[in-house]
Amino acid sequence: MAKELHIRIDSHIGLLIDVFGFIWPGFTAYELEFRLQELPNPEKLVLHVNSRGGDVDEGIAIFNRLLDLKKAGTVVEIINEGMCYSIATFIAMSASKGHLKAREASTWCAHRPWVPDTGGTADDLRRTADELDSYEGIIVSGYASRTGKEKDAIHALLKLDKVVSSTEALNDGWIDAIIPNGETAPSPVNKANVTAPLAFYRAEKQQQPLTNMTEQEQDGIVTKVVASIKGLFKKDILALEDENQAVAATTVLADESIIYHEGELAVDTAVFTDEERTTAVADGSHELQDARSITVAGGLVTEIIAAPTGGEETAALAVANSRIQELEALLETSKAAAARVKGLEAVAAKVPDLEKKVADLKAKVPGGGHKETAPAQSFTTTGTPEPEKLTKEKNAFKALAKK
Repeated sequence: MAKELHIRIDSHIGLLIDVFGFIWPGFTAYELEFRLQELPNPEKLVLHVNSRGGDVDEGIAIFNRLLDLKKAGTVVEIINEGMCYSIATFIAMSASKGHLKAREASTWCAHRPWVPDTGGTADDLRRTADELDSYEGIIVSGYASRTGKEKDAIHALLKLDKVVSSTEALNDGWIDAIIPNGETAPSPVNKANVTAPLAFYRAEKQQQPLTNMTEQEQDGIVTKVVASIKGLFKKDILALEDENQAVAATTVLADESIIYHEGELAVDTAVFTDEERTTAVADGSHELQDARSITVAGGLVTEIIAAPTGGEETAALAVANSRIQELEALLETSKAAAARVKGLEAVAAKVPDLEKKVADLKAKVPGGGHKETAPAQSFTTTGTPEPEKLTKEKNAFKALAKK
């Protein structure tokens, strides 16, 4: 499944200041960038447009950003969902070839940029006129590049300031295709019966009234602007907060390393090597601990290969063999320890016999094996044993000592 991002433009382009000095936020280049964070580098971006136009500077910025996406390989598709007027039509020129479409029940209007509530000196007006010519040149070049029309022909069309049906827009070469609704295409729309197109360039002089306000008045306007912007992006901000709070699931690879992902591991799941999910898993094949394997491309799982037949038994057998090796090593260690214990038991069994022999020696040795404080016995005195008997006792003693 291709990675598609759909964005709706259901308001004016840029910021609009009404006659009371209130600023009304519309669709801006900043919002486009903000929405692109939902799916960076999408394979296809679809803009659903229902806008009467707005600020030329903001429209040019959006147009250029969409061109960058096309150069990066993204297919840009733009669909006119109701009305596509003024600078919104210039944004539409950024669509990829064959991907600028309009609902059958929709209208189109391209015209020259203008300045609302123009004021100032003659010099100010001449300067503003020169600036408008510059902006018109940029817009005409964009139209010519997309439609293949001559610039003079486009200038002539813009001067008409005409609202046309989707069929006329197709015939004039503005759009590539019509999305039918099953009904007869509407007849050309009378300009007086539709919302007036809005494509304006706000000259620098138009900003001056704001600087003449008191500090309290300016703070009040800023507060309203901030509240409006928060309301505009509230849904997106809450969605991002929920996404950031999501707890990453984990899967263990065969090498016991861990990969992180959101939810169940499946095709098109983004996988990462860190819990913060900032570093994508390297492209290629990766074997899982459960004997399955996955293929990763561009940080996304593109294929999950089931474990081979008998994979679970093979894995269990490998674990069992490893345990057998551990137990065999433990057995050898236990045998060595038992041999040492057996030797000690044999020695302990001889202790009573040794004790008896020591007691016998003590009984036969004069003094009982203890040093005497009395003078040594003299065998030359009366009562001395016969030499032959003494010799036998000495020999017996020596024999016993050897044992």
